[in-house]
Amino acid sequence: MRLGDISSFISKGTTPKNFTETGIRYIKIESLDGTFVNPDRCLYIKKETHLGELKRSILRENDILFAIAGATIGKVGIVNKNILPANTNQALAIIRLSNKGVIDFIVFILSSRVMKKYIRESISVGAQPNLNLQQINDFRFFSPQYFEQIKIANFLSLIGNRIETQNKIIDRLESLMLGFRQKIFSQELRFKDDKNEFSNWNEKRLKDICIKESSNISANSLQEITGGYKVYGATGYLQNIDFYQEEKPYVSIVKDGAGVGRTMLCEGQSSVLGTLDRIKPKNDNSLYFLYFLLKTVQFDKYKTGSTIPHIYFKDYSKEKIKIPCSSEQKNIANFLSSIDKKLEKEKLILKQYQEQKKHLLQNIFI
Repeated sequence: MRLGDISSFISKGTTPKNFTETGIRYIKIESLDGTFVNPDRCLYIKKETHLGELKRSILRENDILFAIAGATIGKVGIVNKNILPANTNQALAIIRLSNKGVIDFIVFILSSRVMKKYIRESISVGAQPNLNLQQINDFRFFSPQYFEQIKIANFLSLIGNRIETQNKIIDRLESLMLGFRQKIFSQELRFKDDKNEFSNWNEKRLKDICIKESSNISANSLQEITGGYKVYGATGYLQNIDFYQEEKPYVSIVKDGAGVGRTMLCEGQSSVLGTLDRIKPKNDNSLYFLYFLLKTVQFDKYKTGSTIPHIYFKDYSKEKIKIPCSSEQKNIANFLSSIDKKLEKEKLILKQYQEQKKHLLQNIFI
């Protein structure tokens, strides 16, 4: 089946001369959030522009938007009624199907490895990869009978809905965690020991409650190594190796590169790359309290270097902080950790749904 043969309209938008603060929504690739259009990520144009110079790309309910240019080429979205009136730019193809009943099925086809293969074979590579509208029209795929299309689309939509729900659960938990952190570290929310209130928090420097240790491990040196101990990089778990630097759990912080200032709670019997530092509590201070405390520090003000940003412990260790007694630290750590563990559990469920959808897409649309 050829996409152009089952479509009543395939076109694209253009860039207006001016944008406005309010008016008609203008959708870019960045506006797509999954298969939905996020209104908070839209720009705005005048109604006159929408009905005039951009009238060719006026969007309708159930139009499919398909990214035909840039790094996110192949991204797919659906125009829902609540986003209208709206328009779009030249980086998004507008696909208007003749039969609206097969929209979900076609969206899954456009998200499948069949389309990804077509993109790899068809894109012209220049300043940025792109497809033209004729190539979108000429995209061909095998299609089952109509009733089977509906069954496949409904099944995949069910998983898609679960993923959407899971994302909402995660968003709510992250907002809850942020809210509690703000209240706790501003001392708006305090904990009690049985019926008695803890003593006032004391002002200190970060260096008074923790120490920093460095690593000299490079990613290149680990290419041929395997084992049973985790090593962490700037984005999290990297691989397993046959040795470890730290016996007990610790906090790591990215000190070089784009993710500078990102903190992670790392397992015991593990290591970090040289682009991270290991941060450990002094005396009877709580590791988990330290982890949540570090998330309140604005590390941007300690960045140095224009090409590769860097932060130094000698600088950010001077950060003034307020800390409670060790008993209240433990109460705070236990409370926030319970939310954090719930959050990690929900993220794991989301990952399982995403892997399930990916597996089905790879095996249904071959």
